[in-house]
Amino acid sequence: MDRLYEERAWVYDAAFTWDVQEEVNWLLERFGGSPGRLLEPGCGSGRLMPAFAQHGVELVGIDRSQTMLDCARRRMAELGLPAPCLQRADMDNFTIDADCDGALCPINTFGYLATDREAASHLDCVAASLRDGARYLVQLDIRSLEDPQSGPPARWETTSPEGTIRCTWEGGEYDRASKIEIQVSRFEVLDGTKAGQVYKDLHPMRVWNWSDWTALIDRSPFRQMAAYDGSRCPLTLGPQLEGEALTWHELQLNCPSPASSSECV
Repeated sequence: MDRLYEERAWVYDAAFTWDVQEEVNWLLERFGGSPGRLLEPGCGSGRLMPAFAQHGVELVGIDRSQTMLDCARRRMAELGLPAPCLQRADMDNFTIDADCDGALCPINTFGYLATDREAASHLDCVAASLRDGARYLVQLDIRSLEDPQSGPPARWETTSPEGTIRCTWEGGEYDRASKIEIQVSRFEVLDGTKAGQVYKDLHPMRVWNWSDWTALIDRSPFRQMAAYDGSRCPLTLGPQLEGEALTWHELQLNCPSPASSSECV
């Protein structure tokens, strides 16, 4: 995994950089419209940072890869935007100096937390970084542990200074004991200076079903208030979320239950 995010950071940066303005607008609505500072654990190369900055929102980025943080810093500088607040740290072991107005963790990044302990520690770290009542938006597939198929491979093409890249991401071998699936990414450069190059990486990702996910949240300082599908339409909370791709989970800090959510807004 680290080879993609270190040695071949340019591949990741190209593969996962697209127009995020609509997504950022929706996230801002969920955060109440005008947050001053948001936290993104596992921020990678900072693909969301410019869009938030253009709304006057500072995105505090946490990532274990210095190379990816350097990409994020360079991205902002090239656009003439303020230098981002970045910290090199693991997702399950970090602290920041000031309270944030919310946090986000998109595109299944939460799955890199491989164990219950790591996931619980991560939620504690995020909670310690937020003001009371703040929301944490986590985009994470909820799947059946009996049949954890992640659906058909995701395929798309993107452009980069090095050429057009054909991207594939798909599920692979699954270990029932650890609940870890080895996901496979493949990036083929179709033209340009690196035409013909193919980069393949393996990603151990934790599979969460509804029971494990709700048990984790119930033990955390958060409560789940809502869920949305990949198109950001509301979903009903419950086991029926298993099989929904790229579900957004809206968590709220120190809020008793969805029934009393108005007390925490």
